[in-house]
Amino acid sequence: MGYKRRWWDCIALPADVDGSDEVSFRMQMKELALTSLQLLKEAIFDEECQPLFSLEIYGNIIGMFELNNLDLVVESPVEDYFLYIDDLPLSEKGEVEQTTKPILDALGDDYSICCQGTAFFPLQSCMNHSCRPNAKAFKREEVCSDICKFLLSYSFL
Repeated sequence: MGYKRRWWDCIALPADVDGSDEVSFRMQMKELALTSLQLLKEAIFDEECQPLFSLEIYGNIIGMFELNNLDLVVESPVEDYFLYIDDLPLSEKGEVEQTTKPILDALGDDYSICCQGTAFFPLQSCMNHSCRPNAKAFKREEVCSDICKFLLSYSFL
């Protein structure tokens, strides 16, 4: 269910890290993983699951996400909603803006921040393990946009 490798061994070297510093960088990532694991143990440790709390297992789980995840970026549905409001006929716009203007004022420029995340899709992770990608994940922007507008407009009813 996905390609596995320890996180600190598979994470891409950032552009601002020189190749000669790679060993040091990977050791820092291993130390970061250990610190993260210790915090996780303090928060949710259960004796029954003790084998999962080894650095080796934890590193492989995080590495599996690193190698098999899909980054998601979705335009701000809030921005789409305000653009939708702007396009309304004047007869409808005034009443709606009484509700939306205070929200827009409170958000300031933050209304347009896109939604970002990452997810592990087991089927998607089986599709491409090549350094030369042979597939591309995409979403249909117009479908997502219309759904978001509907949900947001419904929430104001």
